[in-house]
Amino acid sequence: MSFTKQELISKYRGQYPELENMPDDKLISNIVNKYPQIKSQISDYNLEAEKNMWDSMPNWIKSGYNKSIQGMATELSTGNKRFDLKNYHPGVLEDLGSEMISFFAPADFVVTALGGGIGGALAKRTATKYVAKKLTQNRVSKSVADKVAREAMRKQGRESVKSAGKLATSGLGLGTYSGVHSAFGQLTDPEQGYIDPGKTVKDFATGAVLGTAVNFTNSKLTKAGAGVMKKLAAEIGVAGTIQRPLTEGELPQPMDYITAGAMITGLKGAGYVGTKGIDVASKKLKKASQNINKKIKAEYEKEVIKNEASSEGIVQAYQAEIKTQLSAEKNTRKWISNNKRFSGVEFTVLPKEAQNIPGRVKVVSPTKGQTSYPQKWFASNFFLKDQIGMTAKQRLADRQGSIRSLEKELFRTSDKIGKQRLEAVSGIAGQKFNTDIKLKDLGSGGLTKYHDYLSDLKYIKTKTADMKKNGIEMHQLERSIFFDTLLPTKIKPLFEWMRAAKNRGSADPARRRFISVVNDFERTKAKTTVNALTIMDNLGLTLSKPNKQMIDKMVDATGRDRKYVVKNYNELYYDEVTKGNPLYAPQVKVLTDYLFNTSLQSGVPVVGYELNFLPKILKPEIRNAMFGDFAKLAQSLQKDKNKAYTKENLVEDLVDSFADFKKYKKDNPERVKILEKYIDANYSKLNKTTKQAFRELQQKNPELSRAEVMSLLGREAYRESASISGHLEKSRAEFGFPKEFYERNVKDVLSQYVANVARRSAEVKHFGKDREVLETLINDSMKRGNFVDSNIMKEISILTSSRLRTDPYRDLPLGVGKALNAILDFETITKIGGGYATLLNLSQPAISNLISLGLSNTARGLNSMRDPKVRRLVNQSEGNIYRYINELTGYADKSTFHQRWVQKALDVSKFNTVNDFNNRLAAATARVAVENFHKKYHRTKPGLRKTQFKQGMFKLGLTSEEVSKKTLSEESVLKVMGQFAKDSQLQKNILSDPLFLNNPYVRPFVQFRTFAIRQVPFISNAIKKDIQVGSVMPILRLVGTGVIGGYSAQKAKDYIRLRLSGEDPLTAPDSLMVRDLNDFADRLGALGAFGYVSDLWAAALSEERSVLGALTFMGLPAFASDIDLFFTRFLPSIESDIEKFGAAGLRRLPQRILDLSGAAVLKDIGKRTLETEGMKLDRLKALRNRKVSVFVNRLEKASTQEEYDNLSKDIKEWNKTYPRWFISGKDVNFKKIIQRKIRKYKSKL
Repeated sequence: MSFTKQELISKYRGQYPELENMPDDKLISNIVNKYPQIKSQISDYNLEAEKNMWDSMPNWIKSGYNKSIQGMATELSTGNKRFDLKNYHPGVLEDLGSEMISFFAPADFVVTALGGGIGGALAKRTATKYVAKKLTQNRVSKSVADKVAREAMRKQGRESVKSAGKLATSGLGLGTYSGVHSAFGQLTDPEQGYIDPGKTVKDFATGAVLGTAVNFTNSKLTKAGAGVMKKLAAEIGVAGTIQRPLTEGELPQPMDYITAGAMITGLKGAGYVGTKGIDVASKKLKKASQNINKKIKAEYEKEVIKNEASSEGIVQAYQAEIKTQLSAEKNTRKWISNNKRFSGVEFTVLPKEAQNIPGRVKVVSPTKGQTSYPQKWFASNFFLKDQIGMTAKQRLADRQGSIRSLEKELFRTSDKIGKQRLEAVSGIAGQKFNTDIKLKDLGSGGLTKYHDYLSDLKYIKTKTADMKKNGIEMHQLERSIFFDTLLPTKIKPLFEWMRAAKNRGSADPARRRFISVVNDFERTKAKTTVNALTIMDNLGLTLSKPNKQMIDKMVDATGRDRKYVVKNYNELYYDEVTKGNPLYAPQVKVLTDYLFNTSLQSGVPVVGYELNFLPKILKPEIRNAMFGDFAKLAQSLQKDKNKAYTKENLVEDLVDSFADFKKYKKDNPERVKILEKYIDANYSKLNKTTKQAFRELQQKNPELSRAEVMSLLGREAYRESASISGHLEKSRAEFGFPKEFYERNVKDVLSQYVANVARRSAEVKHFGKDREVLETLINDSMKRGNFVDSNIMKEISILTSSRLRTDPYRDLPLGVGKALNAILDFETITKIGGGYATLLNLSQPAISNLISLGLSNTARGLNSMRDPKVRRLVNQSEGNIYRYINELTGYADKSTFHQRWVQKALDVSKFNTVNDFNNRLAAATARVAVENFHKKYHRTKPGLRKTQFKQGMFKLGLTSEEVSKKTLSEESVLKVMGQFAKDSQLQKNILSDPLFLNNPYVRPFVQFRTFAIRQVPFISNAIKKDIQVGSVMPILRLVGTGVIGGYSAQKAKDYIRLRLSGEDPLTAPDSLMVRDLNDFADRLGALGAFGYVSDLWAAALSEERSVLGALTFMGLPAFASDIDLFFTRFLPSIESDIEKFGAAGLRRLPQRILDLSGAAVLKDIGKRTLETEGMKLDRLKALRNRKVSVFVNRLEKASTQEEYDNLSKDIKEWNKTYPRWFISGKDVNFKKIIQRKIRKYKSKL
């Protein structure tokens, strides 16, 4: 009987209607795989197209394939032998040939080699212990013995891999093959069909003994110098002699030796082929590894700039950095004295900006605070610490000798020295000298200044030459497959805004150096913040509330009532410090001294030092009111078309006037007149707080004009936020503001002071006092026509400055910002504090640590957190200072009432606790991983594995220089820990984030969505960087995490929802196995950052929304979605309740409010406690309608029996959980699909 493919397909679809949607080719393939014999009956079936290498072989080779493990595996899966040889009757030689050829089947070779490898590994471990033990018994130290044993076994291992033939005929290799072959043979035996464990073990043992005997024979003859044929004959003789006695207990027969010859020849042949294959693969792998190693680079790496046009701006910017470093070095010099009054005291001379008393020198010491001395007296009584032990005359001679040496090196010839010295000293002294100057005429102070000038000149020259020769750290531009490969060139600019800020723009060196400098700034800022917060933590100033011991101490110190102390503890702490109370002032001095010294070491031109210092900071609401008035003034000025002010320079002008009004007035007299006019015109519109401060300042300083008074107000308001000002750089004046204007909560004051000093000290260190380093790079880029680059650089520069929040053109209007801030805080309280965010956050390590660094490193990192040393490193790293809350609300200032409720909600829900743990775990995991990679990198010989370890360290943020060092410094480890915690836990990063995320007008639209926006590139980068070096582990981890982690997270969430609401949500999968790609995506979406968006999507689909309605809901900001819900769902529902039930309808109001709030946990609790029976019925009816729609959609897309079975199973599960809302075949059938298509068609028409 014969038929065509189409006839067979029609017949099957007639019997099985569910196969209607399965493609023809797939259906035919499934039928043929199940019934191979049917091929011959299909008239138009192309048998030739199916043939492979084995089909063209003689029958004795086909017989060998059928006998092989691979052949038997094929028989088990299809129910038929791969080759039908019923009419084939082999002779003796053909039978032996088929036995020999069976070893060449791929699966057989792998089983033999793998068996030998596993056995070799076990034997190797035992042998290593044995060798080490013997060495120890011979008085070799344990560490040396272990090392020697490992090295010996490692060399032995390499030799054994080179000899695959020996591996195949090893005892365990042949034993494993025999055992597996026996098991498959039993399964395919039509008279048995099952595995007999006893027989399988016996065959394994027989093969193991036989392989050991053969291997032993080969080894002995090799040592005796026997040839190949002699060894082969001996091995066949041994195998033939012992095989029958082992298996049957009888004497060997002639045929046994022939069979043994086939077996030994087959094994050795397969081994030889394997050895050659390994050699070829090894050579290709080595070549590929060398190519990969050339391509991979650290994110920030030293680079020599060959283009002179590109290097000019970079050199100038670099020299500006060096000058700041030199200034910092001078700021921190230690001066000592032989005068007994100052025995043991070290002084620091304050920067030149602080030296405002003619004829005197201002100095600072930790014990004496700030004081000043006459210049001449100081010069004769004090000297630098490096000149200790010298007399005054020796110090003078030493300095003169050093100067002459520097002059010769810098000026080369003696005839130039006089001229150069004259010019240099004239510049230092600030006056022109026309005659030659002798060194002895300069005096001690003059010599020091001239020596500094020459030293600086040499240092700049040396560092610049070194930079030109050896390169400078540059950002290595990362290109994206999506942006740079998939997107057409013409539309690529439309999507540039989505790139990470650091990867936007060209590969121009100026732009890449700019990114590197900003990265250094961010790291330094974070490091200073961490160190300062650690000190605050030690003082107990990071606790949410004081403990009993702290309260008792404050009660004793102040004599205040205990209840009053509990309520006002932080304010009382502030007062006690300013009074100099020895119980508190010295403790805070540790922090303020650290910040003062950090500023000096960074080159900040500090103007003074105070004992018992605490900064005076305006309360946020006072400062914000003033900012709002400055914005009004700026906007009023902006409207005037007959003036020099423009949108670009207006705010800068105002801030400059706040910094130094006298200088501003001198430089801009016309603008000051305009400013006076507009202050008068807008005075009545000012906030009452600003008016009060304005009046009090004017009363105490009647000689000041209104513009001058406004500048003082601005200076005080901008003191702690504007880069041109600050408590360290401007002398502290008493403005006469009311006491209640200033913040007295010591924790808030110090926290803000820490943030300000950390930012400003990092800014000066890396950008220069006036941000000249960045300006130089931006101007250089503009000069060469790279305007796209320069605009991006300007935007990033603004993000690193302090003026972003105070610029009316970049921030939301004050009133709008304040209202929006309150709304966003409400959203955070309800959606995060009252939702399942804490549970989702628990799974974040699974989608970050596990995917990027693996289970082993994560587990070891978790275990290491018990070690106090590791906990100290975690605390010192940068990974524990950021909180999601700042990202959730878009604002870091938590001073208002509702913002304090945000913190309370996140503390109660344990979101902050889990987030803190995740950051710590990420930092600990990164420490384990980087140390592990570094150790293995330096122990591994060149090759792909070494390259992979190198890429692993690059991925974690080490530079090439750090990787090459034999020892990993603690500073490098801390850097890696902080960076990985920051990136993996999706914290704010101005370089890694797209620029639009920092736009105040955009932030409300991405509330709760920034997590997923950051999660996607984090995972893709982890995968991309590992694939570059041939590792697919992140992909495998992603799959494993999605399957197991997503299943666990969904199950846990459903369990909690069941306990809270009393209902099974039926959202978790019923099996650990993944059905399809959609199922996998659902599970991945339940983890960590993706879970937040998944929850929003679930909320969007609720209340019977269509998919289009849900997309609209998702596209709106969270607060706008709530507003939409209020008008489209909440109010109509209330109106309907009252119409239907009258006053009784108000019983539904509490649950309606919970539904409106979006607090998922509270909503679920309300289902059990607040929801009326009628509301429950309405909700379940709506839920049933959605489920029916989902099931009909699945029926339409199903194409296999398995998909139909899964659909049926899910419907049964629904009916079991909600029997009252039964879903039957009348609800889900093909008729419903047709009706849906008709509706869609009509809709299109």
